[in-house]
Amino acid sequence: MKSLYLLLGIALFLLIYRLDSLSYLESSEARYAEISREMLVSDDYVTPTLIDIKHFHKPPLTYWMTAISFKLFGINNFSGRIFPTLCGLGILIFTFLIARMLFPGMPQIHLWSVGILLSSLLFLVQARVVTTDIYLSFLTISAIYFQWKRKFYYGSEKLIIPAAIFLALAFLTKGPIPFIFFIFPYFVFIFLFPKMKNVNLSESIKFLIIFIIIVTPWFWLIIRDNPKLLEYFMVNQTVDRYASTVHHRSGSPFYYIGVLLVGMLSWFMFYFPSLFMTLKRWKTRHEHPWEYLLIVYTFIPLVFFSFSGSKLPAYIMPALPFFSILLAYWIFGKYQNHGFKSIHILNSLQCLLIPLLLIIRPFKNVPSQIGHYDLLFWFLLCLPLGYFIIFRYSLKNIKIRFEWVYGIYNVTLFLVLLTVLPSVQDDLNSFEGMAKVINNNLKEGEQLVSYKVRLPSLYFYTGQRVIHLMHDREIQFEDQKSMATLETYLSNDPDKLADFLLSDAGYYVTIRRKDWLKYLINREKLATAVDTLYENQKYLLLKNQRLKM
Repeated sequence: MKSLYLLLGIALFLLIYRLDSLSYLESSEARYAEISREMLVSDDYVTPTLIDIKHFHKPPLTYWMTAISFKLFGINNFSGRIFPTLCGLGILIFTFLIARMLFPGMPQIHLWSVGILLSSLLFLVQARVVTTDIYLSFLTISAIYFQWKRKFYYGSEKLIIPAAIFLALAFLTKGPIPFIFFIFPYFVFIFLFPKMKNVNLSESIKFLIIFIIIVTPWFWLIIRDNPKLLEYFMVNQTVDRYASTVHHRSGSPFYYIGVLLVGMLSWFMFYFPSLFMTLKRWKTRHEHPWEYLLIVYTFIPLVFFSFSGSKLPAYIMPALPFFSILLAYWIFGKYQNHGFKSIHILNSLQCLLIPLLLIIRPFKNVPSQIGHYDLLFWFLLCLPLGYFIIFRYSLKNIKIRFEWVYGIYNVTLFLVLLTVLPSVQDDLNSFEGMAKVINNNLKEGEQLVSYKVRLPSLYFYTGQRVIHLMHDREIQFEDQKSMATLETYLSNDPDKLADFLLSDAGYYVTIRRKDWLKYLINREKLATAVDTLYENQKYLLLKNQRLKM
């Protein structure tokens, strides 16, 4: 247990290290933070709003947790990320518990399951940001743990209570998505292993009743006041999101292979070779049911989301603990004597390529702020080479596994990135710097305008309502009173931007650099009517020169 406590201590350090150094980034994290702030300010915990417009893209649990955190610890960059960090620790603990349950008496696999997950960039990043996915992952793995303990290990019937509670809370986090991780793989597994089937009708009914009792109140309240919302949830936010590219997040069927290669770095390289070796022994599958249980719980979500019309890296996040346990079993258990020489070569090349790309710096204009981090880049470049020399020729004689390099390297890469990224965050969809300029200059009666963009973080950091030009918002759930107010803050008339810039009133305009250049075509004189108060690689903050006219 001392080793587990050490891993959890390392995890706590990695998850809170410079936790407040990055602003809430657009679009997802800033959106969740701003909705939660508005919920706290309005004291309305039933109807989520984004920039004072009803926002029903997701159920409310993430907003509730973030709003509670803001209330307890203040509205800042650190407080909103506290509960995601705790969820990250919870995921690591349940990963250990599941590994120990499936493979008793194999402590190396238990610990490496945690180690692999802890050294996966996708996990480390998601456990430090305000989004639904880390909450969904924690609640889903918790529900699955109690489900497995009851179904496969004949635990107490009372285990259905926490399983139902956690699954219901997961549903309140992201709608029906947790079923993809909780229910679909389970039925596939018992189809492949019918002897493992353990269905109890009375338990299933109790489970369903608990689930409905928890889920129903919020949905009933919100649909009662917004009758069209049920169709919106079922069609727009579920069917359309999966079956079409309406949300403009499409990608190749191999998208999530790439996500896992980057998100788990060296570890995921072992997945498919080991999978193929295992499937070759299909006839002996009944001797290793838990191995196939993990295969199903990793492969089904991977296939499901690979054919989705809407793709984001974090969608696969709830399956990551099961990937980690399965890889730990294959690498340090079943195939521990297998050389995997070609995988080690590919991983070595990958470890060398990443710092080389960072040295080249894929920025069009290198920000001057990162100049003093050159030594860190060179250190990162030399690090894998040093590891390979030391581990291959020195530590091999004392039987230290080469896989240690992957965990140490991944964590070191993460720490270096955490050290460097805050200096370039203005070019990473962060608008806290722009908000500070606005706060320092904004006078009474002056207003904020955004052109073709919706920036919740600007609202979050300034507290000022933003006029949106040329950016559609979903307003079908607003009542007539709200619609009258919205006419002031929403417009699809491009000429209004020119009117604002030539107005006697004061306006601060946030606009993409490329959109500003396009807008100036045939309106050249506008360029002399504004001051540029702030700029980065993508965005400009313009201020009309009303006092000079």
